[in-house]
Amino acid sequence: MADAKNKESQSLRKGTDDSDFRQQNIPAWMPILSPVYVIASFILLAFLLIPAGLIFLRTSQGIVELVKQYDGDGTENELQDCKIEVANAGSKCEIEFTIPENMTTPIYVYYEIDNFYQNHKKYFGSRDNDQLRGLSSGLESSSCPPLHKLKDKSTDKDVLLNPCGFVANTFFNDVITLNSVTDSDDNNLNISMREDGISWVSDLKQKFGQVYGFKSEACASCDDCSCNSTVWSCEEPYIDDNGICHLYFYPDEDTTQYAYEVCYDFFINP
Repeated sequence: MADAKNKESQSLRKGTDDSDFRQQNIPAWMPILSPVYVIASFILLAFLLIPAGLIFLRTSQGIVELVKQYDGDGTENELQDCKIEVANAGSKCEIEFTIPENMTTPIYVYYEIDNFYQNHKKYFGSRDNDQLRGLSSGLESSSCPPLHKLKDKSTDKDVLLNPCGFVANTFFNDVITLNSVTDSDDNNLNISMREDGISWVSDLKQKFGQVYGFKSEACASCDDCSCNSTVWSCEEPYIDDNGICHLYFYPDEDTTQYAYEVCYDFFINP
């Protein structure tokens, strides 16, 4: 009986890891935080961080930022024509900026929205990542309610929304254009506003994509570009920024309402 216990204890001992790391026998160093050591450490950090802080401060002070509110409460009197009182009113207005100092390129244009909480749990969770990547079509998603179906008024039937959810169907549809830029002597400057290169490459190639089954074809001429065919689902050809017309096809259009068809067709590029 004793021999059996000895053999069992030996086998258990062989199965354990007796390394210094597992048994916490590795050498350890515990510094003693004396006043001299602490003061020297703070002085060293000060020599490293003060120059970095001065560089950041100078950079931030050199930023020229101009802000104007053109909608909502608190809008200036001169911009009252910009205020939107009714949804889809189509208001147009001009906003003039007087730049007090030189601005170096690139100059960015941003928009800011108040009282819009994009990180709210219900808002952020109302999305279907597979649909956003274009991996599913004609399937009802369980992660998008209540914004996953629409009522087709012509047939009084429900059609699926693709992509569904609050995230995919929230658009900032104000169109911002640059009319002209003049210097202090009222001379026109040849400056244009670019709208490319504002999205990450991973968003364009991996995170978002056209629905599976989508196809398009560029036309040699817009005059010979017609959607009157069973091959294409478009009603009118899509014209890109270069003036080239495209024919396109979206699958399951009898049961699916694609976001580009609702009211923001110029945002979707075939």
